[in-house]
Amino acid sequence: MPSNMLGTPLPDEIVSEILSLSALRVPDDAFADNYSETSPFATYTESTSAYLLVCKSWLRVATPLLYNVVVLRSQAQAQALALTLSKNTGKSDDLGRFIKKLRVEGGYGTSMHTILQLSPNITDLFVSFDILADDATDGLCLGLPLINPTRLILQYDWHRDQYNQPANALVQTLINCVEHWDRLIFFRAPVQYIRTAMRQIYDALAKKKQLHAVDTMSLDAASHLQWRLRDCPLSKIRILFPVPPEDAVDIESSSQLKALVEYTTIESIEEQRLKVLQEQELHQQSILSINPLFVPLADSSAEARDTILSRILYFAMEVPQRAVNWGNQSRGRRVPLLLVCKQFHRLGLPHFYTHIVFDPKKDFTQLVNILVRHPDLRASIKTLRTDDAALCFPDEATPPNAVGTALIREVIHGPNPSWADRGIAHYRNSIRLFSQLLSSPTIGLTEVSLVNDPTAYYFRADAPISVISFTELATTAGASLHFLSAYIYSPTPFASVVDATAFISFTQLQALEWKSILNIAPKSKVDLRDCLPQLSRLAIHRASDSFFDLFSLMRLPSLRTVEIRHETRGDFEEFLQTHGAKLTTLDIPLELLIPLQTSDIFVFCPNMIELRLACFDRHNNLVNPLFFDLTMHPFSAPHLQKITLSANWYWHMRNQDYPLRSKHRTMPSETLCDWADNIRAFPFDSMPQLSEISIPTMSWPTIERELARDPWVRTAESDTLQDAKVSISDTNRVKWRPRLKLGGRMQKILSLEGPPK
Repeated sequence: MPSNMLGTPLPDEIVSEILSLSALRVPDDAFADNYSETSPFATYTESTSAYLLVCKSWLRVATPLLYNVVVLRSQAQAQALALTLSKNTGKSDDLGRFIKKLRVEGGYGTSMHTILQLSPNITDLFVSFDILADDATDGLCLGLPLINPTRLILQYDWHRDQYNQPANALVQTLINCVEHWDRLIFFRAPVQYIRTAMRQIYDALAKKKQLHAVDTMSLDAASHLQWRLRDCPLSKIRILFPVPPEDAVDIESSSQLKALVEYTTIESIEEQRLKVLQEQELHQQSILSINPLFVPLADSSAEARDTILSRILYFAMEVPQRAVNWGNQSRGRRVPLLLVCKQFHRLGLPHFYTHIVFDPKKDFTQLVNILVRHPDLRASIKTLRTDDAALCFPDEATPPNAVGTALIREVIHGPNPSWADRGIAHYRNSIRLFSQLLSSPTIGLTEVSLVNDPTAYYFRADAPISVISFTELATTAGASLHFLSAYIYSPTPFASVVDATAFISFTQLQALEWKSILNIAPKSKVDLRDCLPQLSRLAIHRASDSFFDLFSLMRLPSLRTVEIRHETRGDFEEFLQTHGAKLTTLDIPLELLIPLQTSDIFVFCPNMIELRLACFDRHNNLVNPLFFDLTMHPFSAPHLQKITLSANWYWHMRNQDYPLRSKHRTMPSETLCDWADNIRAFPFDSMPQLSEISIPTMSWPTIERELARDPWVRTAESDTLQDAKVSISDTNRVKWRPRLKLGGRMQKILSLEGPPK
């Protein structure tokens, strides 16, 4: 804390107000959430108890606020809270009296008796019936009669009805408690509102005859509870989720429901359509000129009018945004601008086609016909992309909202890539398109993306081009292209050769994605060593030996990232030996490294910062982790900071304990466990800068009982990784944070930590 703040501390009242409204605030919607399959508190962020450690003033002010709402998600947390409350019993700062809301997401043993015994002021109680046979509820059963809440919130598992001794004991205890809780007037029913246990609790609530308000999730639940609790003095039944219009009609037609139920409605399709029409009408009214005969820029010259209107259309058609983000390429907002008048059509058409996104299967013919009718548009086209084209520079350019979608590094499921090769009509359309595109010497293309994004969920056809088209593309656009993603195709692959001299023309190319099994050779004797001087990223989907031979001859001074895909058949060892020292990022299937020694990759690439390994084979099976055994041969990776192990890890979990539709995580496969064990054996002394191991498609467990059997959690919390200060991150790039455990070092600082939330 700065010295000037130490001299003029804020009053406790202001600090309390700031913390209670922001840092230490627990929204009631989150506290009472009994419908989400994953707890809203299943996060891995810094504990809010850290605010207590800022200074003594914050400790004094924040302690009551921290204990106001307590969320217990593990037995270790319950033990910690019980011990902390016990240590403060009878003191002036008795912590138990601060607890107003208590959320208990399990049984958590005898500690719950201590917590409830020392927390006499609880007003809001959340209890979960998601109890397994080995989960002890004896503490809850002993402690619940000791409190007297005003609101009860129950959670019931979505997918199955529990019949075991701990759960049944908890249900019976709640039934007995309801008979004696004379302050209970608010009740929130679970999603599974008609389970056997719930009917018994409803009967107890009805017998008590004191409920004033009930929260439910649907009209069916509201109707059921209105009938079940008809003897209670209910003044309100609130339906938390919006109801469809037909349910709203049912509510309004029932006098009993209409008097009690509070609800919101989902807009019907017709209502949504009318709302859109009204907004459009208001928009039209707002832009109508006072003088309907007014002509903008009437006194200006035709050239000035065209210049000004063209600039307006440039921004109205989102040309700058479309240059960097083609995820939202809806034409619906741009087409109406072309239909305003002939002048708008003439001036707007070049902007409309500046950045083209097309479906290779459907849009080829239409695009070719447009270029035939408007040959001058060829000079306006700057980018040409398929609708699932790969990102130019996915390392840094991937937007945050796309993190969850790029799950695995390659598509394995789906047709064999050769399926697209056999589409002769598809191929001919592609040739026609490029014949039209390349017939203009004034072409100004900066990007051509014709290869499908390998992180897509489903298989999409690439847009192939011919050997001749590739050569013409280099001649006409090579000096302007910054990114090229090309699939070079020939119906006679063994008789076709790509002219290597074409690469001389790509003087500004920064990223190249190559997909072709054709041989590459120069048609004339030229020096190719200085080709591609600006190339920084090279992605290889398929390539022949001659491709790697050619690129091994080039100097490639700017090359930093190399990505090699599963379908690559060429021998790339010499290529890595030549350029490996320049690389900072290498992305490669582990399957392709099997012929090499594991340590060779670090010998070839001594300055590598990030290593990305595809840990699955061509059939989407996990590769044996023994092929990535870093203990067999000594190596040194002094600059390596991150290792990414990509695979569809989710599919390598097998369900043993729970039904198929269960929300619970399944049991990991043996190979997956072997991978987790293999990470713990890494020689971290040889990688002194390593700080993160990323596991895409893996997500951290959110329930206590899943933690002990999750192999990634065991690895992340192992002494080996903790001592090396290496974190494991999941598909959302969330790094694992060790949770409070029973016993150990964490137990010694409970008085400082407070209740985890």
